[in-house]
Amino acid sequence: MVRIKTRKPEYLASQPIGSLFDDPRPAERLRQDMNTLVNYQLKVIRKIRSLIPEAKSSDARNTLHAFTDLALKRNDKLDEYNIGFLDFQIALYKKRRERNGKTKREAKEKRSIQE
Repeated sequence: MVRIKTRKPEYLASQPIGSLFDDPRPAERLRQDMNTLVNYQLKVIRKIRSLIPEAKSSDARNTLHAFTDLALKRNDKLDEYNIGFLDFQIALYKKRRERNGKTKREAKEKRSIQE
């Protein structure tokens, strides 16, 4: 019998958000910055798309259209990453922090006081 190989899932990040930040505020700031970047890129793509009818030749119009299509696909992937992964990881990180009730700094300070 032939065994079918299944692909392992691709992970977008190898580290959880909690191991990257001591506090959820920088993670939220990163999320906001990425969202701003996606929105800004979308505005640029729309401006380029508005130039398509003004192009002199059909080759130029086709090139602009193909370029903006590729840029939109990339922008959509970034937006999916923001919504699907970052939001989930930040929410999970906040829940874990609330459940544990302490940060890495607080734990270090507590250990140093006890010693």
